[in-house]
Amino acid sequence: MGSEGPGQPGPDDAPEYPHNAARGIFGQDGAPRPAPRFARAAPPVPPPGRAPGSDTDAVLGDLGLSGDDIARATGRVA
Repeated sequence: MGSEGPGQPGPDDAPEYPHNAARGIFGQDGAPRPAPRFARAAPPVPPPGRAPGSDTDAVLGDLGLSGDDIARATGRVA
């Protein structure tokens, strides 16, 4: 085990430190696992995001652009 000084644990000792080992802070490869970790259940999977541009017409309309202005701004009219 490496140490920072006499009797002091160093960064290389972190995966073996009893508190970290008990909480599963580090994976088998020694790399830290992401937090938070849920003990009883996995967190819900978030819904997929909206497709890029799917709200463009509505947002531009809310800003006061007309249908023709929106078509020009989005490249749908030459």
